[in-house]
Amino acid sequence: MRKPLLTLAAAAAASLSLTMPARAADPVNLTIASFGQQSSWYAYAVGLAEILRGVLPAGSTVDTPPDGGGTKNPLLVAAGKADLAFGMASVSKWAADGKVVYDKPMKNLRAIVGGFDQYYLGIAVNEPGVTASLDDYVTKLNPKPDVILLGKGSAGGTGGTQMLELAGAGPEEVEKRGGSWDYVGSFSVVQSQFSAGKADLWIQTVTAGHPAMTELALTNKLSFVAPSEAVLGKMREEYGWVPATLPKGTFEGQDRDLRLPGTMTNLFVRADMPEELAYTVTRALCENVAKFKTYHKALKDFSCQEGAKADAAILPLHPGAERYYREKGWL
Repeated sequence: MRKPLLTLAAAAAASLSLTMPARAADPVNLTIASFGQQSSWYAYAVGLAEILRGVLPAGSTVDTPPDGGGTKNPLLVAAGKADLAFGMASVSKWAADGKVVYDKPMKNLRAIVGGFDQYYLGIAVNEPGVTASLDDYVTKLNPKPDVILLGKGSAGGTGGTQMLELAGAGPEEVEKRGGSWDYVGSFSVVQSQFSAGKADLWIQTVTAGHPAMTELALTNKLSFVAPSEAVLGKMREEYGWVPATLPKGTFEGQDRDLRLPGTMTNLFVRADMPEELAYTVTRALCENVAKFKTYHKALKDFSCQEGAKADAAILPLHPGAERYYREKGWL
C-alpha cells in the first residue's frame, strides 16, 4: 500500500437569483480546491465561485486554483490550505476513517452537500474492438500492458491501482511480466502517450462529458472495458466504490453499457468554518442550482435536497448547512 500524500466573518447581501438578508459583515477570502482545468471539478469550482461572489460581502474574493485532486483535497481543507473542496464520497470516507492513503483520521471535515454527479472508474484500452473484462485483458490478452495513471492527488490513480491489483495486474506483477507502469501529472501526458502508442491502458475517475476522456476517445481508436463482477464486489467491500452503470455511447467507441466502480462528488469544509458562512454557502448554492447546472452536463441530476442525505454527503454535515436543510424541511 502506498504511503499517504501529503477568522472568517459572517457573510451577507444579495445578487444573482438569491435574496439574502442584509447583515454588516467584513469581506472574506475563500479558496475552493478542485483539480486540473480539464476536470469536471474545476468547472464546478468556477461555477460555485461565481455564485458566491454575488452573495458575499463587498471586497470578498473566491479563488479557484486548478490544482488539488481526489486524495489531496481532504488534506488541503484539513490543514487550512483551502476553505472548501470538491471530493469523492469514497475518498472522503477514507479520510474520515484514516484508511487507504491516509495514516490517521481527519475528524475536522464537514460536508456542505453531496450527490453532485455520478463518477465512474473508467477503463480505456488503446485499441478498438476489445470486449474482454479488465481481468482477462491484463492477464490473458495483454499480460504485459503499458499502464498509465494519474498520480499524486488523483483518486483515479489510487482507484486504478486498487482495481488492477484485484484483477491480478498490480505494478510489480506488470513490470515482472515486461510491461510498464507510469504515474503522470496531467491529462495532456496521457493524451500524448496514447497518441504515440506508448500506453495501452488508462483508468481514471470520469463523469459523462469528462473533458479529458472525451478528447482521448475522439482522437484515438479506443475500447472501453469493465472489471469482472468479482473485482467489482471487492472494490465495494474493501474500498467503498459502489457499482454503477456507464451508459452505452457515453464516450466515442463505447458500444455497450459497462458496470464500473463508482462514487459521487461531495463538497466539504473545515468544522471550524463559522456557522453563518457555511449557511450562506449552502443557501447560495441550493437557491441557484439551475445556474450551477449550466457549468457541466454531469450536474444535470443534482439536487440539494437529495445531496443533504447522509449517504450522499458521507461526512457529518456542517451545522450551518444542517440549519439551512432543516429550515427547508429536508432533514
